[in-house]
Amino acid sequence: MSGKAGAKVSTQVSASVTPSTSALDSRSATNEPAAQDSATLRATLRVAIDAMRDALERGGVEAERDGTLPRSSVELLRKARVFELKLPRCLGGLEADLLTQMQAIEALAYVEPSTAWCVAVGATGIGEIGAFVHDAALATIFGAGAPIAGYTITPPGTAKIGRAHV
Repeated sequence: MSGKAGAKVSTQVSASVTPSTSALDSRSATNEPAAQDSATLRATLRVAIDAMRDALERGGVEAERDGTLPRSSVELLRKARVFELKLPRCLGGLEADLLTQMQAIEALAYVEPSTAWCVAVGATGIGEIGAFVHDAALATIFGAGAPIAGYTITPPGTAKIGRAHV
């Protein structure tokens, strides 16, 4: 990871995307104004993604070789807060509207497709946790900021092959 790219991303995103400092004990909507409007957030994310372009492209080569997203890419993406796209502001997330989410993931896909996939999965995973975890666990999970999470969709039911159940 280029220290220069990381510092640039961190400065740009942190200066323009300010998480809510709402208490973690409630997922209810707050009366606080949005941290910023959607157009501003989209523009901020575009700038951050563009600033990460070279490092993410290099990370894509590493990911192909190693079979995992490199830590350097993950750290840049965390600084840009793209894993927080779907997380509510009351939990410190960006609470981006659907258009902003899709445009950010699309922009990442043009840079490095497997990285975009990881962001889509990670953002969904952390959003799901924020939406459905028991209130008593919120401070533990989100007290130090948004964690990295995975996500899977498992269809309900039982597969049947002939007469056997799998």
